[in-house]
Amino acid sequence: MKPPARKLQISYEHLHQSNVERLCPILQLEQGQFVLLTHQMISVPTSILTIEVTPLENFRYAILSAIDLLVSGI
Repeated sequence: MKPPARKLQISYEHLHQSNVERLCPILQLEQGQFVLLTHQMISVPTSILTIEVTPLENFRYAILSAIDLLVSGI
């Protein structure tokens, strides 16, 4: 029996109507602008985190908002 045909579908919407910047906030650091890829967040052992590259305390609420949107859609 042949498996049913499948296609990959990815949703899109107008940028001005999306939460893309909330999900992936842009962080302005001394080294330049960076996009926080919240949807690629992973858990790693603390033993591999040896040095702090830059503190992100100033972005706390943007980071928490992105995680809230990712996890709960809020």
